[in-house]
Amino acid sequence: MGDSIGHATGVIRSLGIRGDFVTIEHGPFTGDIAMEAMTMGFGVMGDVDLSDFEEGDAVAFSVKRGRDG
Repeated sequence: MGDSIGHATGVIRSLGIRGDFVTIEHGPFTGDIAMEAMTMGFGVMGDVDLSDFEEGDAVAFSVKRGRDG
């Protein structure tokens, strides 16, 4: 069984100090993950560089379901 992946667009509401966490106000997900629009935080994988982003930026992003479901 493959990884469950979801896709959405949204606006960055906050960035973690260490660049390992981002809070995004996003629309509904498409793909393998069903999620309605909301604002939530996401852990960021180590190879993702957030240094060019700031609060208020519009983003398109993908997420992979974690161990916690």
